[in-house]
Amino acid sequence: MTRRRRSADNVAPWRSRGVVAVSICLSCLAAAARAQVAASVSVVSDYQVQGLSLSDGRPVLEASLAYDRPGGVYGGATALAVFGPRGPRPLGYVAYLGYSGRVTANSSWDVGVSNSEISQILDKRYSDNYTEIYIGGTKGNVSAHLYVSPDYVGGEGPSLYLEVSGAAPLARHWRLFGHAGVLTGLGNGYSYSGARTRADVRAGLAREFRNFELRAAVTAVTPTPVYPRGYRQARQRAVFEAVAFF
Repeated sequence: MTRRRRSADNVAPWRSRGVVAVSICLSCLAAAARAQVAASVSVVSDYQVQGLSLSDGRPVLEASLAYDRPGGVYGGATALAVFGPRGPRPLGYVAYLGYSGRVTANSSWDVGVSNSEISQILDKRYSDNYTEIYIGGTKGNVSAHLYVSPDYVGGEGPSLYLEVSGAAPLARHWRLFGHAGVLTGLGNGYSYSGARTRADVRAGLAREFRNFELRAAVTAVTPTPVYPRGYRQARQRAVFEAVAFF
C-alpha cells in the first residue's frame, strides 16, 4: 500500500498507498511530471498499507497508470492481482485524483482524494472499500501528509493518519528511503487490534536502473496487526519489490 498523493518515500512524489498504500509509485509520478502520462508494472512480495498487509503476506502484481497536467491536476489508478496457491487472481484497485502547486524551486504542496477496493479470499471472502482525503507538502526529498478517512480499512469508524517520508542518495544509482506514520481513530467506533492508535515504520534500499528499479525494505507496526478480523499478522516483515517504468 501503495503511497496516493505524493511523498518523498521513493524519491520524488508518492507511492505510499494506498490510497493507500497508495501503491502507486513516486517514481512513476515523477516520470508523469515530465511526460504527462506514465505507466509502471511491479511485483511486490507483500502488499502493505501503513504496515498492514492487505495480501495475506502473498506477492502482488501491480499495473499503474498516472497522469500529471502542467497546471497541477494529477491522477491515476493501480490494478492489483495477488498470487495464490491457484495462481494470480484480482485483489482490487487504487484510484486517486489531486492537485499540486509549487511553493519554491524545491518545495510544493498537494491535496487530493483516493479510493481503494481490496478483496481477499481466506476462509471466506473479505472485502474493504475505503476513501481518504489528504493534504501535505514536499520539500526536497522529504514529505509529510495528513489523511482523513470516514471508514478506514480494518477499522469501524473514521480515522486520521499522519506520515513523514524521505529519501537520501547513497551512491550512484543507490538511495536509502524511510517512512514513519501514526494512525488514530476518531469517535467511539474505531478499533484496531484493541487499540485506538497504531504506528508503523519502513526503512529500505533502492537500486535504480534505466527503466527499472529494485527495492528492499523492512517494515514494523505496533500493536500486532489483526486483519481481517481474527487473523493476527506479523509485526515485522521484509518486503521486496521490482518495478519497470514505461
